[in-house]
Amino acid sequence: MASRRFLLGVLVLVVSLPLAAQVSFNSTTYSAPANTSPGYTISADIDRDGNPDVISTDGNPQLLVWYGTGAGKFGSAEIIGNLDGPPGDIAVGDFNGDGKLDIVTTTGQSQAIDVLINDGNRSFSKSSISTADWPSNIAVADFNHDGKLDLAVSFYKLATATNYIQIYFGNGDGTFTAGSQTLQLPYEQAYYVFTRDLNKDGKVDLLDVGSPATIFLNNGDGTFTASQTLTPPGGGTYTYGAIGDFNGDTAPDLFLTNNQFCGEGCGWIMSLDSWVNDGTGHFTLKQSLQPVNASSVNSGVLGDLNYDGKLDMVFWADNTLEYALGKGTGSFNPAQQWGPLNAPYGGYYNPILAHDLNNNGLSDVVSTDADSIQVLLNTTAKPDCVPPNSSSIGATVCSLVSGQKVNSTFPVRAAANGPVDIWRMEEWLDGKKVYQALSNQLRNNLTTTVGSHTLTISTVDVLNNVAKKTVSFTAISCTAPASAGVRICIPASGSTDSSPVSVVAASSPASGTSIVSVRLYVDSVAKYTTSGSRMSTSVSLSAGTHHLSVVAYEKNGGALKTSETITVH
Repeated sequence: MASRRFLLGVLVLVVSLPLAAQVSFNSTTYSAPANTSPGYTISADIDRDGNPDVISTDGNPQLLVWYGTGAGKFGSAEIIGNLDGPPGDIAVGDFNGDGKLDIVTTTGQSQAIDVLINDGNRSFSKSSISTADWPSNIAVADFNHDGKLDLAVSFYKLATATNYIQIYFGNGDGTFTAGSQTLQLPYEQAYYVFTRDLNKDGKVDLLDVGSPATIFLNNGDGTFTASQTLTPPGGGTYTYGAIGDFNGDTAPDLFLTNNQFCGEGCGWIMSLDSWVNDGTGHFTLKQSLQPVNASSVNSGVLGDLNYDGKLDMVFWADNTLEYALGKGTGSFNPAQQWGPLNAPYGGYYNPILAHDLNNNGLSDVVSTDADSIQVLLNTTAKPDCVPPNSSSIGATVCSLVSGQKVNSTFPVRAAANGPVDIWRMEEWLDGKKVYQALSNQLRNNLTTTVGSHTLTISTVDVLNNVAKKTVSFTAISCTAPASAGVRICIPASGSTDSSPVSVVAASSPASGTSIVSVRLYVDSVAKYTTSGSRMSTSVSLSAGTHHLSVVAYEKNGGALKTSETITVH
């Protein structure tokens, strides 16, 4: 059928645009057991049942675990006890290669690192690593590239009031051997240790957060070289941090929270700083933000709160959850307040984390307070591509589907999940890597030649576990009309097709304007929308006759439409 052109109500379009992006959560509080005091938290699916769990330190020699029951809900807290002392920091990893997530924690003044081997059925066996000094913070990664997870532990040496980091190399059986190198930290205060490949050489590097923050680059054998110190621009102390890609260049950037009391009459020195990576592991301060209305800030994390593919800052500020939406350039919009949090942990601040707690692809938030955890499920957006559950690492590929026919330029949409956080997703076209994103989401277009192809989506988590999913597809040539209009290249009008039905269309704008998006309607119901002037999608249809319409929306408010009828057998 020939294309038709009509004009949309410009006033309606203008009114429907949001004035400012907002973030919304549903809050639920889960109590801690009597006489406990939850503290620093992480989230992982440690029982591999498909529901993320929340693990917390405690003021007693034990850990608290809220096991997920589904849909972002949690049961009563359970206790993992008999630690050598009150835990200071926690991390997870499969330390003995049995496919179960184990837990490791530091016990500070007890001078021990406790390794909790997962026996299954939510039970753990403890072994201890005795240490000469006080272990404080811990991170897990494979530093010497032998396929076994190692530990990076920061220590406080009481005799000299100094700090250092030591690597413990995993033996693959749940035991560890101390490395010979100690990384001296140039300050008395040391906070958290983070691991990522910061210079894109395939080796896992270290970030130690303190005053200043310090970058250590991996030499490839699990030894490190200090490469850069990062100092808050207005003075102060970095107390927490997070790593992610702020500008889409696949080089990890840093979000550091600066928080230091400078004395009576001075108050708090504070800032929310974004440091952008040049791709070699060298960082430049991009922006320094202030909270909305707070005397101090702490516990900053990263998450895509508004589901736009750009990382946002999330942080505690005077008992209030605040956030700054990312621009995708390394800079962030001014901070906004979500609302008050429960009473602060330890009378000071609320440790927070960001994680997808209900397996829908949105970043949720957990805040720890004096006697409970506060779970904030993200309700900001409706996901258009839902990942699999967290029982094992993997991805849902929403576009393409196997056997689909597409235009030579086509969209890729996928969402990943796993027992621990997803670090990156890769696209391999016919065996060649063509795209990657440091994210649990893929939203991009690929271009290939006409013919048959395979696309493999590779998902990599923060512990370097990998899962792959491959789909086969056929690229066709779909030429846009010579004049303003829309052409449906497949399916052909009047054809009989099998479900799912591939729909490929191309459009041309009227003179003086451009096409901004294309939408597919099936039987007058909107099924798919994409930006640009071309469409490649697949839609599941019931047997029978169906009416397809493809509408191309122009920048000037006009629209172009073509329709056809097909039969599905």
